[in-house]
Amino acid sequence: MNYTFLAGAGIFSAICALPLNAGDINTDMQFDKYPAYTAEDLELVVNPDSTLFTIWAPSARQAQLRIYPSGRNSEPELTVDMTRASNGAWKASLAGQLYGKFYTFRINHDGKWLDETPGIWAKAVGINGDRAAIIDFSNTNPQGWDDDRRPSNMKCTTVIFQ
Repeated sequence: MNYTFLAGAGIFSAICALPLNAGDINTDMQFDKYPAYTAEDLELVVNPDSTLFTIWAPSARQAQLRIYPSGRNSEPELTVDMTRASNGAWKASLAGQLYGKFYTFRINHDGKWLDETPGIWAKAVGINGDRAAIIDFSNTNPQGWDDDRRPSNMKCTTVIFQ
């Protein structure tokens, strides 16, 4: 039986894939042969004049970035072929600060395009986590947020349960 190992699968999203056979799953896998990516720009960096997207997918033959106008029920308004960078990373840079847009990545592994993913480093996602959101976190806190304090710790001496 053949399986596909999806890095970051489960509650996270898949960004790289490696074909496996059932007998291949052991502690001697070749994962340690993949190059390490140590830069601090994985996923998304918004600069004053551009937005940079980076994924780590060393097994990919191709990678694409898809930009959406909303978190669901819309077609991509832009699809960009990403450029292979160092240490298994793929990058794409777009002009402007794309706040308010959503994005996904997808990779081509062994001639097959895998499902889109918001990436495992996404800081915010849209409905059902299907697309990552490009958000300016300096503008997300409501007025008075920095002055807000939690309630004092009321000591409870009695607990009633059945």
